[in-house]
Amino acid sequence: MVVGHTEPVLKPLAGVDAVHSGGGLEPWTQENGQEFTRWDLWYLVLLLNDFSGSWDRLADSLKTSRRSLQVVQADFEAKRCHMEDLRRRLTDAGLDSACLVGDLLGDKRILRKARTKILEQDVREEDKTAAMRDTPRRILFARALRGEWDRFPVSPVVFERVFKDEISRQSFYSEDVTFGLSRRIQAILKKVHHERASSPDAQLALYRAGLTALLDAMDMVDDSSGVFGDLFGAVLKDYLAIPWQNTGIAPEVYYRDFLNFAVWEDYGLTDDEIGSFFGTVPSEHFLLLDTVLLDVYTELLRYEELGYEGKGAHMLLEKWQTGRQPAWPS
Repeated sequence: MVVGHTEPVLKPLAGVDAVHSGGGLEPWTQENGQEFTRWDLWYLVLLLNDFSGSWDRLADSLKTSRRSLQVVQADFEAKRCHMEDLRRRLTDAGLDSACLVGDLLGDKRILRKARTKILEQDVREEDKTAAMRDTPRRILFARALRGEWDRFPVSPVVFERVFKDEISRQSFYSEDVTFGLSRRIQAILKKVHHERASSPDAQLALYRAGLTALLDAMDMVDDSSGVFGDLFGAVLKDYLAIPWQNTGIAPEVYYRDFLNFAVWEDYGLTDDEIGSFFGTVPSEHFLLLDTVLLDVYTELLRYEELGYEGKGAHMLLEKWQTGRQPAWPS
């Protein structure tokens, strides 16, 4: 059903032009239970004027020259996510883009602002809509770090603070200071292990929390010497050595949690141990690991912008399928 355009929610008051002034987060209009912001207006005016109503052409324009630098890639992903969210809201409300925009379609001031805001400028963090913030990359990365924790017998959340309290003392650690930080974290880990993590389920939670805390800290340290990476490697070895079958964790949860983490950590920190991890998988879990890795890989295929992570998942799948011994349980 196509519904005609109604008047914007905001009206020009006391000489203030509510359509042309203000930021993208401010409301523009409301139709059929859906609210639309100025960002939505800019997208629709740009879509209809410059791309003949083609969402695909608009998406292609958004990613032009936005494939190398991390900052512009993040900007593209944020803007494309808002575009997809806007399409969904229009469909849910049964609205036609041109009818919603109405006479504002020919407003050159709005079109100029739309081109600037969407095609030329990077959107500032404070100007992002919820859809711009909650990109697939952000959601899946957060899940890879902590998304399975509530399914652990003891949640790693219980121990995460012991690492964060130490790491958060500074916003950045120089190479020399990183040595001291690494030694303090090792001492904390040893102390907490002795005092609070005597059982395998608690140890699983403690060392899993440590892996995420150390990965979070990688952007805060100058690890030119490799000492922090070595610390991560030591914690990872201890984690994989824990007899997880005795903790009560479901095999599917254990495998999915670690393999998602391995795909999304971007420093190659798990590379040296992944073969050992695969080597410990019992034959009765071969089919389960196939399923988990295929799930991880196929989910990433849904998102063009996550090609790097998709390649990583595919490499893990190939490594697992070509290296397992015996090939299949009898």
